[in-house]
Amino acid sequence: MAKRLGKGKGNESRRQEYTRDRFRQAEALLTTALPASVAIPTSVESAHRRELYFFTLYRVLQAALLVLATFGPLGSTVTLHHPMLARSVALAYLVGAVIFMLLGRRTSATLSTQVSIALAVDITVALLAKYAIGGVETGVSLLLLVNIGASAVILSLRASLAFAVAAAAGTIGEYVHSQLGPFADERSLTPVVMYSVTYLAISLLCHLLGRQVRESAALADRRGVELASLSQLNELIIRRMRTGVLVVDSRGDVRLMNEASWMLLGEPKPDQRALDRLSAGLHQRWRRWRTDHQQDTGPLALVPNRPLVSPHFANLTLA
Repeated sequence: MAKRLGKGKGNESRRQEYTRDRFRQAEALLTTALPASVAIPTSVESAHRRELYFFTLYRVLQAALLVLATFGPLGSTVTLHHPMLARSVALAYLVGAVIFMLLGRRTSATLSTQVSIALAVDITVALLAKYAIGGVETGVSLLLLVNIGASAVILSLRASLAFAVAAAAGTIGEYVHSQLGPFADERSLTPVVMYSVTYLAISLLCHLLGRQVRESAALADRRGVELASLSQLNELIIRRMRTGVLVVDSRGDVRLMNEASWMLLGEPKPDQRALDRLSAGLHQRWRRWRTDHQQDTGPLALVPNRPLVSPHFANLTLA
């Protein structure tokens, strides 16, 4: 609720003697920030760092699955073509995944650098795992698909496509090498090509999605800053108006008081916020206006020995 108080006559000399420091002290307590209608979103950098943390957790899960496939109960469902290589890669990947998770939020390296290094390790481990372990080609390819897509959200388009091409070329190369070696199997080239094409497609789509999210977040940041600046400007204008302005909430507590109204109310102390204590007459008219929706603009002395004013009431809510 807002009340506009008429200008007091013969008050110019008093206004010139007005003590600025005292008013600022009163202003600090009498003005309580209203709930923001628009929240400034979290920065894209912070959001991506949180996403990177969950990405590293996913990588730890991948490494744990590889360890189970080479050391644990899942070993009976796969064939270790190169047992020493498979187990070494699985253990090294698990250790590296844990290190990435622990250092993800503490390192000073940029997000793109962290993601690039981690994705290069993911692709290398995936290719070595498919080469050393038989029967995991489909599962490893699907796991790698998630890594490529998640990384593309953060990386540039060129870097995303470069890693996708490397993964696709490595997948095809691993297939050709396995078919020419002593552990040739009956795998078809079709799913290998399909996975390779999917790497490129998911990299492009996820990068475009990430770019759109970043642009939307940046636009929201700019709009938030503009709204905050506009709010500060409006508040400054109100505070310097020679017409008294009060902003009162539904409980009858003053949320904002400009300089003119502060003087018309007898220069109250900073902890005086209740309208009924600041001016009983104004509080009665305010209650009557809220109940009957009728303006009573007759002359009113807010406090003794102060100029008469003509109060006007207006509802600031949209309801």
